[in-house]
Amino acid sequence: MSGDASYGDGSAGETLWDARRQQTLDSVVQRGWLAESDAQAAFADYRDADSGVGFASYLLARGLLSTSQVASLSEGEAPGPVSAGDIQPGQVHSGCEILEKLGQGGMGVVYLARRQSDGAEVVVKFLAASQVANRAGLIRFLREAAVGAKIDHPNVVKVYGVEAQGSNPHLVLELVRGKDLEERIADEGALPASEVVRIGLEVARGLAAAHAVGVIHRDIKPGNVRQSESGAIKILDFGLAKAVESDEGVSLAGQILGTPYYMAPEQWGEHQVDARTDVFSLGAMLYHLLTGQLPFPGKRPMSIYRKAAAGECLRPSELVDDVPPALELVILRMLAVDRRARYERASDCVAAFEAIAAGAAAGAGALRIPSLQDQRGALFPLVPARVHVIGRGEEADVQLDHNSVSRAHARVSLGRTGYQLVDLESSYGTSVNGMRINDVLLKAGDAVTFGKQTLRFDDGGIGAQPPRSAEAEQGRLQVSTLPEPFIQHLVEGKDRRVVIALMERLPLPTIEDRVAGGRDFLRGLFGGELAEKASRLLRAKLLKRRQAAVRSLFQITFENLEEGTEDWLGWWDEHRGEYPPQLAPQRLRPEVRLRVRGEASGQERVIQLSERYRTTIGRDA
Repeated sequence: MSGDASYGDGSAGETLWDARRQQTLDSVVQRGWLAESDAQAAFADYRDADSGVGFASYLLARGLLSTSQVASLSEGEAPGPVSAGDIQPGQVHSGCEILEKLGQGGMGVVYLARRQSDGAEVVVKFLAASQVANRAGLIRFLREAAVGAKIDHPNVVKVYGVEAQGSNPHLVLELVRGKDLEERIADEGALPASEVVRIGLEVARGLAAAHAVGVIHRDIKPGNVRQSESGAIKILDFGLAKAVESDEGVSLAGQILGTPYYMAPEQWGEHQVDARTDVFSLGAMLYHLLTGQLPFPGKRPMSIYRKAAAGECLRPSELVDDVPPALELVILRMLAVDRRARYERASDCVAAFEAIAAGAAAGAGALRIPSLQDQRGALFPLVPARVHVIGRGEEADVQLDHNSVSRAHARVSLGRTGYQLVDLESSYGTSVNGMRINDVLLKAGDAVTFGKQTLRFDDGGIGAQPPRSAEAEQGRLQVSTLPEPFIQHLVEGKDRRVVIALMERLPLPTIEDRVAGGRDFLRGLFGGELAEKASRLLRAKLLKRRQAAVRSLFQITFENLEEGTEDWLGWWDEHRGEYPPQLAPQRLRPEVRLRVRGEASGQERVIQLSERYRTTIGRDA
């Protein structure tokens, strides 16, 4: 029986239960989420499986419905006779007999239960009564099941089942007896470095498994990591997790999603998160475990944010003794303000922790720390802050004790194209590979001399990373366009720089692809009818903008090439002299000429050749 077992035994209860199943089936088909034949086949499989959960939950578990779709089905349901606060020992939900209450939080209530099929002890987590009618809260609760079911890894708590419908939505989870890391910090204070390395390695392995299936946790913190009685480390609570291909409309700009003390700078506001966001949170948690103190303490969220966004934290070795230098450097890199300076994937963290466990030194290549290193092997990290001042004064971030080094000698900062070195009008100057400089982009392996002291630069592998367009997340296309008023202003001024932006509006295949993508996305959220209507409106808008682009192109160029994209590219070839960056790397294109010299007269004529025009050569041409 499921959480809807409270509808009673006997024919009346069965009739109501079957009616609700049929209602779900009809709704799924009517909204265009599944074809009728597919829905009927899934319904037949559902009956045969006798899984003990509602039909919508069954479709969610099989990946046939999204969490937002299931939530919208649940919105119109009448509440059952049992409220979330009436869960009692002895009740059966999703085939699990409730034994006792384990705890309660703002989002849910957790019970110990026994699975009837095999007698195994499990956890049943019910959505809090205050959240059942809250669509965003219900979606996040269901998302914990949807994303958790994707991940099969020993360092991630298993999700056995979900019941999405009725008055008591709940999850059936793996039981992990033991303590969460928040309890360990409260009981033990700072943990030994070797234990921090072990925890970091196991959590990084669990996160790598999540990232491999496109899931970002977004709330890694001590309270969401549990250590079992046997010592195994398990990641809990994917309620804030985000699938990189869709956030289902529940992460809004301005919201704070996560726990402020462990949140990456990019989580504050626009939520442009990726795997490196979890890397930051893991680094903040490990800092706390290692030192017993928070990396960015503060009484108010914005004061915490300002410190995190500036990279203002003490080194762990300034707070506790016997911190291995390699471990400190890895944590500092994980806490980098700029995501490019962090480890790019959790699997990179796994490699770093494995190297530390094997005894790697601070300068080991496996740790890949952006840094400056002197001839004695001393390493000066260029993380977590974006900007580091090199000098002899106490205020310098990298302090060099040499008389030829000025108090504020030079500045290294991570810019859009890499690490930039700027001399700060020092007395003895700054050189790179023997050449004196004022401002230069550093490359891995450069020998940088400040006054008379030389250090070797290491970019930590950042230069080898493939470029990310506008910080696009994996699996998500992000398009940046000029604002329409700005384009219109350039058109009115007959500015030919806007021609390529107008040309991009011409290809019909691009318009059809955009319409199809929008239709598919909206169908998953609102159903087929609304998606079709919206896609028709979008297509009409794009075609209208295409016609306006043709008129604007004529207004600028006085060429009547209509919608012919290839003709316009030919025009561009002839008049601009270089490829636009949207089409190819910037390079000057040679002009093609044909020189014709008359045998009798000796006169020479130069003919300009173009792909756009056909040139005929002959006696009568």
